[in-house]
Amino acid sequence: MNTLGNIALFLPLGILLPLLSNRFRSLSRVLLVALCLSLSIETTQFVLRFVGNPRAVDIDDVILNTLGACLGFAFYRYFIASYVTGRPARDGQIDSGVALLEDMSADSTDSAQP
Repeated sequence: MNTLGNIALFLPLGILLPLLSNRFRSLSRVLLVALCLSLSIETTQFVLRFVGNPRAVDIDDVILNTLGACLGFAFYRYFIASYVTGRPARDGQIDSGVALLEDMSADSTDSAQP
């Protein structure tokens, strides 16, 4: 359960960073930010152990957090980027939930009008 939690914790980071700034539209930048953030969390936990914090410090947390951000970036790249940038989706690309929600909302407004 801890494994999935660490991955899920940083998954939104990999999706939101490229949405917030063009500077984070590459995997290497998202990976670097996720790695630095995760290392800072683990370093803080390590330092706080000396003042009584019972949290464990584990390199697996750093690896899984970074993996979660990379998976979030992959989700962004394959499902969201085409809608944000306005470029058409590549052949064979699965429609994202965003397009599905847009279609559903357009259908509901059409049916609501008399």
